[in-house]
Amino acid sequence: MAQPLSILFWNLRMARERKPIEITNVLDAIDALATSKPLDILLFAESAFLEPRVLPVLNRRAPDFSAVHPSDAVVHVYCRRSVRCEVLPKPNGKVRWNGYRVRLGKHAPFVLVAAHSPSKLHGDPGRQEEFADQMREDLDDWLAVERHNRAVLCGDFNMNPCDPGLASFRGLQAVMSRSDATKERSIGRRTKPKLYNPMWRHWGGESLGTHYYAGGGDALAYYWHTLDHVILTPAMLDAFRDDELSVLRSAGTESLVDHNGRPREDMSDHLPIYFQIHATGDEAP
Repeated sequence: MAQPLSILFWNLRMARERKPIEITNVLDAIDALATSKPLDILLFAESAFLEPRVLPVLNRRAPDFSAVHPSDAVVHVYCRRSVRCEVLPKPNGKVRWNGYRVRLGKHAPFVLVAAHSPSKLHGDPGRQEEFADQMREDLDDWLAVERHNRAVLCGDFNMNPCDPGLASFRGLQAVMSRSDATKERSIGRRTKPKLYNPMWRHWGGESLGTHYYAGGGDALAYYWHTLDHVILTPAMLDAFRDDELSVLRSAGTESLVDHNGRPREDMSDHLPIYFQIHATGDEAP
């Protein structure tokens, strides 16, 4: 049986100027993550300030990784050479997300969508919902070309699980229940399959969230937000185990949170998410 794919996503919070010590801290954390976990695919948002330093860190012990993202990608993707990861043509020329054909051994491939949606600070919920609707259209186009329904969406969606762009019929319609995710929903003349979002259970509880923001001067402040997500089509449910998804608060022995338990500002204001994808049941020809 093939080993599962281990995937990590982290928004590294690109600032206009990062201090040298901050860059060193982030690179050391990436090195610790890559050595403490059997990572096969790493996705980084807001990481342009690290280029071209990431690959030498990932390949410090062996030349295992390559960069597979196109030059205009907002999420940079690094894939272990033993995993086939190919860029899919953009159906509509968008730049906020990219699609990849990922194959684990001889098993059937799936589509990996690496996304970074606009910030809540630069648009209203309607704009985010429109972006989610367009992302769903592109996903449907990729799946139609690939002639299957296996897909994983991963990235910083800049929305909590309950926000309209993720939860509404017009958005991604990513629900919290596996059983609900297998049922289609109809409104008017339109019928739309649902998606499964396991990050619902990582907002509050032990995980608290992936991002901390005190709310500024807003009357309503959640403080902890879950903006980073892994979302699956129903065809991928058998390949995904909920207990293998985690919000990481350390990289090896290095803590990623401060003494208050919040993301360390000298690294990022987001925490990374880690999950595994097991081989799908049908082998590719």
